[in-house]
Amino acid sequence: MLHNRVILFFLLILIGYSTPAQQFVHGFKRFGEAEGVPNANNFKIFESSDHFLWLSTEVGLYRFDGYQFTPYFSKKNDSTTLSSNVISDIEEDRLGNLWVSTFGKGVNKLDRKTGRWKQYLRPTIDENGFYWVFDFFKDRQGRLWLGTNGRGLLLYDEKTDSFNQFIPDSTKSKHGGVRFENEVRGIAADASSTDVLWLAGTDGLYHFDTKSKNFICYKNIKYGKAAWINNSFHTIHVQNANNIWLGAWGGGLIHFNMLTKQFTNYPPSPQEYAKQNLARNIITNIGYCSDTSLYVSTAEGFFEFNHKQKKFLLISAAKNQLEKNLSQLFNGITHTSDGSTWVCAEENIFQKNAVYQRMGLFQSFYQPKGKYVYEPSLISVLYRKASKQYWMSCNAGYGIYVFDKNFHYLKSIAIEDNAVDRRLRDIVED
Repeated sequence: MLHNRVILFFLLILIGYSTPAQQFVHGFKRFGEAEGVPNANNFKIFESSDHFLWLSTEVGLYRFDGYQFTPYFSKKNDSTTLSSNVISDIEEDRLGNLWVSTFGKGVNKLDRKTGRWKQYLRPTIDENGFYWVFDFFKDRQGRLWLGTNGRGLLLYDEKTDSFNQFIPDSTKSKHGGVRFENEVRGIAADASSTDVLWLAGTDGLYHFDTKSKNFICYKNIKYGKAAWINNSFHTIHVQNANNIWLGAWGGGLIHFNMLTKQFTNYPPSPQEYAKQNLARNIITNIGYCSDTSLYVSTAEGFFEFNHKQKKFLLISAAKNQLEKNLSQLFNGITHTSDGSTWVCAEENIFQKNAVYQRMGLFQSFYQPKGKYVYEPSLISVLYRKASKQYWMSCNAGYGIYVFDKNFHYLKSIAIEDNAVDRRLRDIVED
């Protein structure tokens, strides 16, 4: 299956074809330009039902088939291509069509059977030609919802091939001409009711009843004021029936208790939050990590937040001495069917998988000092059940490296002693 090829591809990169750009950061493996990742801002990984991986970027849409990234670009005056190369989100409808949202030029639908694109430059008609769709969400009933800039919430109607519009605040702008009014940045399902959606708006958190079409807005009040820093929600994660987590622009990670209707801010940089600094504590995405922790993407680093202890663990900073080329902005967090967690960032994407965490224990092989002029590279691995050892064939130097079951170095088996050009392509046991 394709997702097995995806694992195999990255495993081959890890064990045989590693490049300097590929490094582990707290269990995450980084892939950059050398592996075909666009040298640009990468927003989100999406896995389609046929297990292809799709990458949304500011320079086009990319499909990964397990071996290479295939780009899809917009062409001027060609309505059979993408309407824009700045891709904000990706989703698949219940018919298998791939939907792609853009910055300013509506959405696009790819018919997977015919391979044809259809553009929806203005899903709803008004006087503003700039149409930005932030987020797609497919609910449990298979309906496709869209969060927009100033047009509120949209629902795609398959029968009419059109969009129904729902405005959170009818007293404010409805055409996207006024920033932060009727913006829906993130959509999530309620943990208990199939009829309820929760919306991350830039003016508060909204509860939307899909049957009655009624909105309820909850404001994060601090010192008697609903300040923008505490209510500009850009992402949302529903943990369970009682807890919602929100990412704010400047307000950090915010918890909403559905029972008490109270908000609590957890900024990664508390001192900057106290200064009301909007340039810090910017949360771009939230994802599941464990029963006690969340992954949190920010403009300054990637974190694990333990919501039991209320503490942040820095996984990867924006820039440090070890990761000099690591980008500053972390974006989408995605879980795929092979058990991987993907994180997108500028110029890089990151993958965490149980296989990689195990393999990552030996990134540098043991090498006797002064014996050879360059390091050997691993080409294949054999696990010998009887001895509980890993035997690894290499491209030079000591032909076989032997590790125990915990990847502790045991010995090397040389080929003709000093022959440095020997390459063992494979190793098997009869």
